[in-house]
Amino acid sequence: MPSIYSTLTPVQQWEVHWLYAPDRFFEDDELLAHVQRSIAGDPSLPNRVGKHWRRICQLYEWAGKNADGPEDWSGVHRALARARVMGQRALGTVLQPSRRKTGYVIRVAPIARPEPDYEKLARAFSELS
Repeated sequence: MPSIYSTLTPVQQWEVHWLYAPDRFFEDDELLAHVQRSIAGDPSLPNRVGKHWRRICQLYEWAGKNADGPEDWSGVHRALARARVMGQRALGTVLQPSRRKTGYVIRVAPIARPEPDYEKLARAFSELS
């Protein structure tokens, strides 16, 4: 199941990483120090990340209404995947997928990660040949 982070653009995902570093585990005081260093380098970063968080919450609420409730994880996933809701698209202008001869639609959504996943890269390269 894809991450709801994929509804943000790659730049927006990087801003979340720069402020909170969600890929790392911090103790409370370490996280506070990291956030303070991030804010010192870019004072408007918390404001932008707050807008991204609000966007993710809006998308989750929208998908929950189109599923059997917010706890229906597979329904939320299907609602987001079916509607092709991306971070730059307004919630009111959700597009429905077009049907092709194959009968299914393939969607690609980037997930920004601070470190490459070499295992996934190796698998992708091996499947190319």
